[in-house]
Amino acid sequence: MSWKGLRHKGREILFPEEWNAVVDALDELHAGMVILVDAFKPVSDRKSITASENTEGLELVLKTDGRPNLNVYYDLGGPGEVRVEVSTDGSTWREIDVITLEAAAKDVVIYTGVAYHYVRVRVPTTGIDVELEAVASR
Repeated sequence: MSWKGLRHKGREILFPEEWNAVVDALDELHAGMVILVDAFKPVSDRKSITASENTEGLELVLKTDGRPNLNVYYDLGGPGEVRVEVSTDGSTWREIDVITLEAAAKDVVIYTGVAYHYVRVRVPTTGIDVELEAVASR
């Protein structure tokens, strides 16, 4: 017998309440599959700022929902710092990396095993062009 109270049938009439239970079960399975598929889709965000607009630095916050694989792209138009931080609640941050650049540079840094629900990438340096992108996946 199934979780819907259905049993295997031979050549018997399928009553409406039985058919409705089958349809309900299929709807539940479909909803579960959608949730599961969405959990495996990557999430990402991107921000940029020009040197003339950059008076306070740039910050990017990504809600990862625990996706442990993180790619961080940065492109700085001059010397500066890229700080990568994590949080369980989006308000208390823990630093996991600081990238210090002596000149303009761009790169992608890959982090694995980062199961925090939020990641913040920030460049406190002002007066330079900055582009940030973060992608999290399972």
